[in-house]
Amino acid sequence: MRPYVLVLDNFFEPLEFDLLRSYAWGLEYKDQVAPFDGQTYPNIGLPVPEAVEQKVAVQLSWIMGHKVVPKYMAFRLSTEDSDPPQWAHSDLEVAQYNFVLSLNDGPGSTLLLTHHESEMWEHPRNQYELEMWQRDFNDAKKWHIRGEVDFAPNRAIIMRSGLIHAADPRRGYGETAMDGRLILLSFFD
Repeated sequence: MRPYVLVLDNFFEPLEFDLLRSYAWGLEYKDQVAPFDGQTYPNIGLPVPEAVEQKVAVQLSWIMGHKVVPKYMAFRLSTEDSDPPQWAHSDLEVAQYNFVLSLNDGPGSTLLLTHHESEMWEHPRNQYELEMWQRDFNDAKKWHIRGEVDFAPNRAIIMRSGLIHAADPRRGYGETAMDGRLILLSFFD
């Protein structure tokens, strides 16, 4: 199975999800340099408990039809003062797939984007697309929404990492881990 985007509600059992969210609410969130691209990402929560990593790996293995070993897993908090380093982006340089689990309710979503001028909707494939992306990744007016997955607690999104996507609202929402845009994210092949 090679889905482009797969959305699953109730990824964790209710009690497991409540424990996971309580744990995430108690973490300290700070800037972290990512081991996969050297970029500094704001408001990353670590560590992810080993039992959670194992549960996600097993669930994803069943869904994908092959053994999944997550390459990276962390919690990420985007409060109303957040500013991501690249709004419209892909993660293909990290892994083949992304996993995003919403931990809080809110006005948030994950957007799938297409560039107006180049019609690029996947990771840049040539110098022209790379230049368009580098010029416009932080200009929302240069992109149109071709898909959107609303946030809901315990909703998982599995998508190909090459798809250009973004967080909405861009600057997050809320003020704390309990009311902000809080996700568990992972990258895997």
